[in-house]
Amino acid sequence: MESVLAKFPLVQSLFVLGKSLGCGAFGTVYEARWGNQPCAAKTFFLSQSDFHQHAIQKEVSVLQTLRNRHII
Repeated sequence: MESVLAKFPLVQSLFVLGKSLGCGAFGTVYEARWGNQPCAAKTFFLSQSDFHQHAIQKEVSVLQTLRNRHII
């Protein structure tokens, strides 16, 4: 499956992805770097399924509410 990140080259250029830390139904989490900062980056798989798109939108909505200096 193609990653959503591939559709956003500007965003993709901000992160350097490393090894995969884990993979789930909707995407993969990678060890990454954002500038000089180590981080984890989650990518979502593109899906034609309305159910998957809704579930991903719900997860992104939840992630957007998190406030922590370690979450960008």
